Amino acid sequence: MQKTIKILLMIVSLNLILVACAISEVIENTVEAPTEAVTAVILEEIQPTESPEPEPTVEPAIFITEQIIQERSEDPAYEIDLFYPFLEGHHTVVKPFNAEIEYLVEVLREVFLADVTEREAQRGEDAMPGISTLELRYDLTYSDYPLVSIYLPITTYLAISPSPATVSFAYTYDARDGEFLLLGDLFLPDADHQGMILAAVEETLLNRDFGYQPGTAEEVLRRRPNWNILPEGLRINFDAYEVGPGAAGPQFVLIPWDEMIEFLNPDGPAGVFLSDG
Repeated sequence: MQKTIKILLMIVSLNLILVACAISEVIENTVEAPTEAVTAVILEEIQPTESPEPEPTVEPAIFITEQIIQERSEDPAYEIDLFYPFLEGHHTVVKPFNAEIEYLVEVLREVFLADVTEREAQRGEDAMPGISTLELRYDLTYSDYPLVSIYLPITTYLAISPSPATVSFAYTYDARDGEFLLLGDLFLPDADHQGMILAAVEETLLNRDFGYQPGTAEEVLRRRPNWNILPEGLRINFDAYEVGPGAAGPQFVLIPWDEMIEFLNPDGPAGVFLSDG
């Protein structure tokens, strides 16, 4: 996944230029030793007791906090505003999530600063002044233990480009297992979920008047599935320019859970979205 992040951010760059410790207590009971005055010891028969009922499993508490990185520079002129989610809780549970998000932020900042330096070197003395900007925001589309789903849109502008460039990343994390989910993890092994999703996406985009060309979504989904879970359903995300002209902006297609019942795995992460009825 980290390799994918770096490759995609490099692509955006080229187009512009050309994650508790457990605390244990030891309780010692001190019993005074018997004195010589004691002439008899009465032993009471200890009746066997039933084994105690096992305590219910307590899910580890997970908290979502916000991390912020903001940088300002006058020469070269740039602004960085990065707002991203961070999980707090049991180390084993939250570490994979935080490591992946921090890697994304690190690569994003690294690529942007390299681009700013190169852009400044290309500008002549008489070139129009401008400020380059990098912005990362996030949308928490679902958060109910153990699932966390986030959408991260990124906007980059290099002075003095005609327009900013945008790219987004989406993550759905299973905090119980400490793993990021793949789209196929939501569905039955033998279900044609890809065909179902593609059919729903094609129908929705064709009904929108923004210049969508049939078959475009299939190419994008094959290259990089970009999706989130919402309480209402599965959302497929497309960045600007991926399925239409830039002026149309990003496109989102929501597929309700009740329309995917025959495809969803009741024993998988999406089983929570299947009603008893």
